[in-house]
Amino acid sequence: MKQFLTQLWSTIQNVISIFMRKEHKNWIDADKDGLTTRQEVLFRDSISSTIVKSEKGTISIQGKWKCKYTNKLITQASQLDIDHIVPINYARNNKVGLWSQARFTEFANDLSNLVAVEGSINREKGDRSIAEWLPPKNKQWYKRRFREVCQKWNIRCKDSKKN
Repeated sequence: MKQFLTQLWSTIQNVISIFMRKEHKNWIDADKDGLTTRQEVLFRDSISSTIVKSEKGTISIQGKWKCKYTNKLITQASQLDIDHIVPINYARNNKVGLWSQARFTEFANDLSNLVAVEGSINREKGDRSIAEWLPPKNKQWYKRRFREVCQKWNIRCKDSKKN
């Protein structure tokens, strides 16, 4: 019975996680400069980049990026995900106090919590904390940033499996 309940709880958490990701799928333009948060992160994290505006007014970022988690060089923005260093679902489960939908949107678009990374490594990470997952490269940077974001947003930081 215990195994069944554990599996059921895991399934429920996965469904909630998928829902939460869909809920925050749309990036905002917080500073009203015409770039979404995703585009801001792509531009900020690039080694070199160009902002391209199509005839229809669509903006894209072209360039080169070095994945902070793998150190792999990436030349197509479509191969990058924008990772929430402290995952949205983790924040939801570990926040102190009540957050409005506007607060979650603000958190989801906080540039200090976002980094452009190789898509596959972001999916490998999922919603796990630093107690459960660390990137293959730049581990100390990642731990420090995770803790800083938790402190900034008043989120309990579970950085060991004992917590």
